[in-house]
Amino acid sequence: MNNTNNFYAEPANTSFNVQEMTSGIDTFDVFGDISDPLSAWYDMRVAEMAGFDYLFVPEELGDQLQSRETVEDFLLQSQTLLGAEPERTTILTYTAGKKPSFKRYNAEWAGSYIVDLSVASLENSAQLEFIQMLFEHSEKLVLSIE
Repeated sequence: MNNTNNFYAEPANTSFNVQEMTSGIDTFDVFGDISDPLSAWYDMRVAEMAGFDYLFVPEELGDQLQSRETVEDFLLQSQTLLGAEPERTTILTYTAGKKPSFKRYNAEWAGSYIVDLSVASLENSAQLEFIQMLFEHSEKLVLSIE
C-alpha cells in the first residue's frame, strides 16, 4: 500500500482482514436515506487536511462496513457529499465519550475498486494524537439537506 501521503496505523491485536468477511450490506440499510435528518449520515463527522478527507463514523455503524463492496459504496456516496476522490478519503470509526478510541480502515485501490481492505485499532499508535486533533476539529458531514 502506498502510504507516502497518508498516515499508516500500525496493526494491533484488533486488526482483521475485511475481505475475508461476509458479503456486503447495502449502504442504505446501514446509514439510511441521506435526505432523512434522522439517518446515520447526520452522526458522521469530517475533517480535511493536506488534500485528504477523514470521515469519522460512529463505531456501531462502522462495524457494519464489513466488505469491500460496502466500503466502496459508502465511499462513493461520501464522495458525492465531499466532492473528493474515494482514494483520498480515510474512514475512521470512533467510540463516544470523553476520550474516544479510533479504528482506521486501510484501503488499497486499483482504479475504482478496493483490492485490499483491513481495519486497525489506533490505540497506542503514533498517529493517535494526530487523529484525536482531527476529530476535535471535525465538523458534521451533513448539516442539512433542503
